[in-house]
Amino acid sequence: MIKVENLCVKYGNFTAVNQVSFQVREGEIFGLIGRNGAGKTSVIETLEGLRKRAEGEIRIDGIDPGKPSNKSALYDRIAVQLQDTMYPERARVEELCRLFSSLSRNSSPYSDLLARFGLTEKKGAFVHQLSGGQKQKLSIVLALLSDPKILFLDEITTGLDAHARHEIWDYLTALKEEGMTIILISHFMDDIEATCDRIGIMQKGRLLHLGTQEELTRKSNLGRGVEFVAQEGLADRLKKIPGVQDVAYRKDRYRISSTEEIAGRIATFLQDQNISYYSFATTQSSLEEVFMQLTGEKIGEQEEGIA
Repeated sequence: MIKVENLCVKYGNFTAVNQVSFQVREGEIFGLIGRNGAGKTSVIETLEGLRKRAEGEIRIDGIDPGKPSNKSALYDRIAVQLQDTMYPERARVEELCRLFSSLSRNSSPYSDLLARFGLTEKKGAFVHQLSGGQKQKLSIVLALLSDPKILFLDEITTGLDAHARHEIWDYLTALKEEGMTIILISHFMDDIEATCDRIGIMQKGRLLHLGTQEELTRKSNLGRGVEFVAQEGLADRLKKIPGVQDVAYRKDRYRISSTEEIAGRIATFLQDQNISYYSFATTQSSLEEVFMQLTGEKIGEQEEGIA
């Protein structure tokens, strides 16, 4: 569906994207993560035909987005929800739906989309009367009006509460199950964890790693961990157990990380030492932990350069 080979994007003498290659399969949600300035947005804007590439090849459903003569065919296939989408505060929801429908040759019935995203009762509402979650839902509705094959989303859950974010995750998963291809940029690792089939990690303009979360976890050598509640003062003894990489203790709860399966060893140690414990569970390393391990950086930090 999407093929990128040796993509380079430059701003003057600065190389924002350096020899990036990847493919996005039809009907998958593909996530692209990295610090601000890593090159994510430059990659996506080039795919969307909004920015010129210095080198490389791109095909979006067989179309080169860099050719001006392909713009009409490209925008028949893709839809874009930008991070800082702004609509007139005094515009009504239905007015925006009619406007965006008029711009598409193959528009979907907006009443059906409003119903699907729980906005039917807000048809007559002004934009400024919508909650943050409702505005994000509206931005997705407007993007979907053109009945695209591919949907680009940039920081779709920014500013939303937990309930609204979970709703967005459910909508994206449903769209994928219907065959839509989705490319997602987000600083929220749980957005990526909850929705994406595969993930690309960018750093300093390069695509460092690409794979499923399980594949990336294996590359990071973090593996699984163990959590349980027990008395204070066990950390030094736990660190001596073979395979234990790190031991953290906070509010009566131990969290042990390892590069291998250690749950059995930990349980045996606790029982042999007659140590009382409860809430014993194995854990999977979070995507944020994997990211930090693979890049040596925190996701919220800023890289020098352009996004």
